[in-house]
Amino acid sequence: MTTSTPVAGPFTKFDANAPKFNKKLARSMLFAILTFAFIPLSVMGIAGYTRSQSILQEQIEQQIHNITHNQVSETKDVLTTKRIRLDRIAQRPDFVDAAETLMSLTPKSTAFADIYPQLINEFDISNRPDNNKPLFDDFFLVREDGIIYASSQEDWQGLSIAESEYYGVFSGEPKAVGIFDFAPLTAGKFTIFTMQTLRAENGRELGLLVGLTKNASSQNFLEQMVAFDESSTAYYVVEDSAFVGIDSYTHLIEEFTPSPEQAR
Repeated sequence: MTTSTPVAGPFTKFDANAPKFNKKLARSMLFAILTFAFIPLSVMGIAGYTRSQSILQEQIEQQIHNITHNQVSETKDVLTTKRIRLDRIAQRPDFVDAAETLMSLTPKSTAFADIYPQLINEFDISNRPDNNKPLFDDFFLVREDGIIYASSQEDWQGLSIAESEYYGVFSGEPKAVGIFDFAPLTAGKFTIFTMQTLRAENGRELGLLVGLTKNASSQNFLEQMVAFDESSTAYYVVEDSAFVGIDSYTHLIEEFTPSPEQAR
C-alpha cells in the first residue's frame, strides 16, 4: 500500500495561527550590526585623517621654516659679500688716488671734472664682478665733517649729512646699517648703507666710502619671505629701532607702528 504526502498547492490549507516571519525585527538587527561595524571604521578613518593632516601640516611648517632660514642666510651672505667687495674697492690704488685728489677740490672745478671719471670707473670695475648686476646702486665719499666730497650721484656732492639724526652711525668700524628716510639723500625710502674706512697709501684717512643698496633689492627680500604664507609679516627693524615693511595698499616699503608682540 502506497502512502502519499500531500504537496502544497493552490488548494492547500495553512494554519492561520502559525508564527509569521517578522521583517521589521530583521531590518532592525541588520541596521544594528551595520552600525556597530561602521562606528569603529569611522573612528579609525577620522583618526587616520587627523594624523595625516597633522603630519602634512608639520611638513609644511618645516618647509616654510627651512625656506625662511635659507633666505635669511642668503641675505647675510649678500651683506658679507658687499662688505668684502667695498673693502676691495677701498684698496684699489687708482680709486684711492682719485679720492685723495678729489678730497681737496671743489666739485665745480675743472680739475675735479678731469679726475672724477677715474673714480667712477674704478668703483664700477669692482662693483660689477664679471659684468653682472652691480652690487651697490650708488656710493659716496664723506669726510669727517659730514661733507660728501664725491659721489656717483653728482647732485649729492657738496651736501652735508652732519645735521642728520643718523650722522653718528657713519663712523667707527666697517658695517652695514638700514635707514629709512635718510634726508636729503634717500628721503622717504629704505636704504642699506655699507661703510668702509678709506685711507691713502701713506695712512692718511680719507673719510668713509659708503655703498648704497636701495629699495628694490630690500623689498624683493621681504616679498620672498612672505611668498609662502600671505598671512605672515616680514619687516626690517632699522637703525633707530623703527619698523619698516611692505604696505599692503601701496606695495612699497613704509614705516609702520608695530604691534605689542612685534615690539617685544
